[in-house]
Amino acid sequence: ERGRRVVEVLKQPQYEPLSISQQAVVLYAITRGYADDVEVNRVLEFTRNLVNDIEHKNAALMAKMEQSKDLDADSEKALVADIEAFKSGWL
Repeated sequence: ERGRRVVEVLKQPQYEPLSISQQAVVLYAITRGYADDVEVNRVLEFTRNLVNDIEHKNAALMAKMEQSKDLDADSEKALVADIEAFKSGWL
C-alpha cells in the first residue's frame, strides 16, 4: 500500500517540478508512514497541503534544506514536528 502512495507522489505535473526541499518533505512523509492512512486518491492533496503548510510555518527549515541539500538531525527533528502538527489537523 505504501508503494501505491509513493507512485502517486512521483506523478508531478509537467513543467511544475518540486524543489529539492519540497521533494524532501514529500518523500520523508511518505516513506516514514505519515500518509499510510491517507486514501491513495488523496495522497497528492495531502502532500501539496503538507508542503504548503511547512513552507508557510517554517520557511527557515525549507530554506536550510534547499541550501544544504541535506537533512541534519536538527532539521529532521523540526520536520517531524511540523509533519506531526500538520497531520493532527488533517484527519
